[in-house]
Amino acid sequence: MTFKKYYIYSLNAFSRLMVLIIGTLYIFTNNNIIGIFLVTLIFVNIINQEKKILKLKFTKRLIRLICVIILIYSVLIVFNQNLIYLLLYILPFIIILSNLINYPIESLINKYYTSKAHKKIANIDCIKIGITGSFGKTTTKYYLQQILSNDFLLHYSPNSYNTLLGISKDINNNLNDLIEVYILEMGATKPKDIEKINKLVNIDIGIITSIGTQHLESFKNVDNIIKTKLEILKSNNIKTLFINSDIKELDEYLYPNDLEIIRIGFKNNSTYQIKDVLESFNNLSFKVNDDLLNVNLIGRHNALNLTFVYAVCLYLGIDKNKVIEYIKMLKPMEHRLKLLTFDNCQIIDDSFNSNYLGFLNALESLSLSNSYNILITPGIVEQDELLEEYYKVIKDKIIKCVDFTYLINNKCVKPLIKYLEEVNYSKYVVVDSLKEAFNLIRNRKILEYYTILIENDLTDYYFSRG
Repeated sequence: MTFKKYYIYSLNAFSRLMVLIIGTLYIFTNNNIIGIFLVTLIFVNIINQEKKILKLKFTKRLIRLICVIILIYSVLIVFNQNLIYLLLYILPFIIILSNLINYPIESLINKYYTSKAHKKIANIDCIKIGITGSFGKTTTKYYLQQILSNDFLLHYSPNSYNTLLGISKDINNNLNDLIEVYILEMGATKPKDIEKINKLVNIDIGIITSIGTQHLESFKNVDNIIKTKLEILKSNNIKTLFINSDIKELDEYLYPNDLEIIRIGFKNNSTYQIKDVLESFNNLSFKVNDDLLNVNLIGRHNALNLTFVYAVCLYLGIDKNKVIEYIKMLKPMEHRLKLLTFDNCQIIDDSFNSNYLGFLNALESLSLSNSYNILITPGIVEQDELLEEYYKVIKDKIIKCVDFTYLINNKCVKPLIKYLEEVNYSKYVVVDSLKEAFNLIRNRKILEYYTILIENDLTDYYFSRG
């Protein structure tokens, strides 16, 4: 992956590969013409560097890696001084070699911290709630902790800490003996990831919010995604599992007989059935069985997230009427359909990430704003072979709901551009960044009140994909 990202994914990356090839020729030939060509290529490469967004964080692991990289470079330069011209361009190979050298040390360090976390949490008498799913898990965790914190001493894994090492760090640094409920998010980018977290924590209650195609590049197919999410059952203590009953594979799975299954969804067989969903701008109402729930949030998909929250709270013994009132007072989560209002416009900030259903729901919410509607998006950046099929539907929704679109240039948005051009949709422009899009909007000096939907955002990594 490092090689492809650094040398192949974009024109800039390919130019680095050419520098490496020509530089290698120069080392072995010492030809002046090749040397001049090499210096020219290096100069062009430097002035055409890709834009960066994320700041580098110097963790202890990174510092150890940098020390080994410097050591390897030093040895190489002593061996052949001409290699100094290629220091930047052989970086992926050096990183791979440095990681191999550091691997035993990093493994021992990781094992120490995970073992420490396992011992600590085993001695804390609390209810452990594990949440997994292709999407919806962070939002469900956020709303669940808002409500449960009214009745329990509670801790939840911060931000998107959802890996084995992230959860271990959270337990070691933040958990204490007074905690009554611990809510953790269980993420996965490959098989066995959730099983490893479960061996660490041994959850009591499990939640599977959804099954989608995130990380399809590493999982290869949807069956592997389903199997990995069901690793949530690999706990010695799990007694109850809340599932999305609208997903056939989850609904029909043969669960252990001693496991209580609570079904959440729109289907008739659901333990908690969602009905009569009504959405106006920044307001959502729906029924769960015969109970009416209201909340000032954007996005009809929140009906499912909140029904999970509602069901878990009742399971833990909180009075139903209290839960309904708590839900009314919920605050939106940062960067997940959060509404920001200004004098001449409002912004729907859905910039954390994006999936197919979330994108469609956000566009539907935008259509309810009764204003001039603007979309800013890089598209869906975590999909694979299904991406083009998704864009066929999203394209139709954009045409129907959006007055003007700003598409942030990257590899994953190109199929959407193709479909928009096929139907002669001209109300869009391609920009290099979110900042550029906002500058263009300001320069337009739109006279009427307008709404901007920021659907997903680009990190440094996605710019490098070309």
